[in-house]
Amino acid sequence: EPPDFCCDVGAALRAEVADALRRAGVERLYPFQFDAIRSIRSGRDTVIIAGTGLGKTEAFLAPILEDSLDTFRTPVAVIMYPTKALARDQLGRIRALADRLGVRAMVYDGDTSPRERRILYQSPPHILVTNPDMVSQALMYVSKFRQLVSRSRYVVLDDFHVYNGVLGSHMFYLLRRLERFVKPQFVATSATLGNPAEFAELLLGRKANVVQGPRGRRGELVQVLVRPRFRSKWAEAADLAKACIEEGLKCLVFTDSHRYSEMIYRSLKLEGYGEDAAVHRAGLGAEERSWVEEAFKRGEINVVVATPTLELGVDIGDVDVAVLASVPPTFNRYLQRVGRVGRRGQTGYVVQILGNDPISSYYRNYPDEFFARSPEPLGLERENEDVASLHMLAMAVDRPLREEELSPYQIRLLEALASAGYLEKRGRFYLISKAGREKLSDLSLRGSPQAVKIKTADGGLLGHRELPLALYELHPEAIYAHGGSTYMVKSLDLSRKVAVVEPTDAEDLTTQALEDMEPHMEEVLDEGRAEGILYQYGRLRI
Repeated sequence: EPPDFCCDVGAALRAEVADALRRAGVERLYPFQFDAIRSIRSGRDTVIIAGTGLGKTEAFLAPILEDSLDTFRTPVAVIMYPTKALARDQLGRIRALADRLGVRAMVYDGDTSPRERRILYQSPPHILVTNPDMVSQALMYVSKFRQLVSRSRYVVLDDFHVYNGVLGSHMFYLLRRLERFVKPQFVATSATLGNPAEFAELLLGRKANVVQGPRGRRGELVQVLVRPRFRSKWAEAADLAKACIEEGLKCLVFTDSHRYSEMIYRSLKLEGYGEDAAVHRAGLGAEERSWVEEAFKRGEINVVVATPTLELGVDIGDVDVAVLASVPPTFNRYLQRVGRVGRRGQTGYVVQILGNDPISSYYRNYPDEFFARSPEPLGLERENEDVASLHMLAMAVDRPLREEELSPYQIRLLEALASAGYLEKRGRFYLISKAGREKLSDLSLRGSPQAVKIKTADGGLLGHRELPLALYELHPEAIYAHGGSTYMVKSLDLSRKVAVVEPTDAEDLTTQALEDMEPHMEEVLDEGRAEGILYQYGRLRI
């Protein structure tokens, strides 16, 4: 059940903003929205935790809109979404309110045209919508962007639970780079986070006020655990998707690998349901993924088989059913996938398929424990040497670097980078060298910066695949599935990072590379016992 409202929007917001919200269909506020607005107005860094579809965006946007009405200093806010697709998707939602108030909102990413960029620099919008990858590149290479962000008051991180692990380490240093130009007030939001105060302090570098809303969701949700007995879980997922097509239900099928998403779609295609379904995964072209999203939203297709690319809040319209073909690695990820269903208030259905692995066997025997879980606490490693070193080089490109700006740990890295010839010291400042710029090409906020382009024999670009995964899937004579079609790899040129493929009639065939891994501990940095179990921490070569 939805939570109780606390007050009319007119009692909490200035008249113009309240009127814009009413025209958008928001007439009353939940208590957490009221508390979040007060916290942001007071100037405190604020973290908003509430369930999917309960209005976190309106909670942080309302005070930003109020400030935008009273200032000529723009931009007022930089809103960062985890991905370019999500940023562009949410821009429409922001503009639905901003346009009614004469507040300008623009998107800034790799697809922003030269004309739009000129307008953006010459007449900055009140709200700049972007993504971390773009901010990282623009800080290094676009002086007008550095001037732009130096005037912003707020930096908003939506879905900030995404920034854990290695991506979180990157984000920690990206925010430190940003803070060299502006000391913003941070606002962050999440629907699934077990330790919001601790995680926010780790990421933001300072304490934040946490505003807690309901963790639940609106509408009825039916959740089912299924264990197929006489067929694979991939065949079960395909059969459930087929049933949804026949019943006229819109269904998302989640898998955790490119290969299995293509296998499930191929099964649907072989049974004559190919026109009613599509694949959505990384490695497909941006236009292809966008077409799938729009076709699903318009009802032209009923089923999308997706990797985690659709976990985040891109609006793909009504979703009635989610089929999870494997157990998500964390309960947070499970909640993200569940959150895609029934967002328009209709009854939603979630089918979690269990396999023969130990985790599935455990939850088959103890199903109550599957649903009794809470969002896990998240963390990140601030002293990830590989990540920190690359961002130290990036800092030197953003603006010449001084030791006084850095922590003792960062100073040690600075000296090591200078000794290796990646940085040059001139007076009090450190500048990047030619070797440092070459090293900086390794900087990628997500995964490997090295990707193999997949091309057809006539030179057409089909998609891409990151290294080292490309070695397993794009070796010569491999059968490569792409968007439901099958190709045979004719050649793989690692020096040019290009794989050439040609169409082949091999829908009933797959290839799987044999692999051998041999770990070797290069250096033991620490060892001991925890709970009676010996552990070692060190440098590992695989």
